[in-house]
Amino acid sequence: MEQEVFRTKVRDFSSNEPVDIYLFGGEARLKEMIAQRFKGCKFDVVTIPGFELEKHHQKGEDKQEKLLYQYISEQWDGHPVPVKQIRHQLEITDTYWSRLVKKKNIKNLFAAKQIKTSRLKGKGKDLYLYCLTVSSPLQEP
Repeated sequence: MEQEVFRTKVRDFSSNEPVDIYLFGGEARLKEMIAQRFKGCKFDVVTIPGFELEKHHQKGEDKQEKLLYQYISEQWDGHPVPVKQIRHQLEITDTYWSRLVKKKNIKNLFAAKQIKTSRLKGKGKDLYLYCLTVSSPLQEP
């Protein structure tokens, strides 16, 4: 790690220019070592949902969470879509769906994109996923 850092402007000990170093999944001990070596450094911890999802996926955890996150982020245009259609497309069971939408990454995504799930007027008893920021002729009940 130190060798990588010294390939930056930090090599010039007289430099006062700030240097950004990005660590992905860095351990607490590594941060301590960096803070010891580079006096006055500051750490900004940023959680990247896609990175967290991939980390869990690599451990064999929650494939459906990753699929739903990708579907909403990359494929869905925000217009109302039946939840059962999404579940069928992503192979998510009805019972697992209710647990899935309570997971931290999914809840954060729903909040950030202003996504809601409910029945819509004139559309029967089916649940729909829709985005509040996308104009639609359908209204919330």
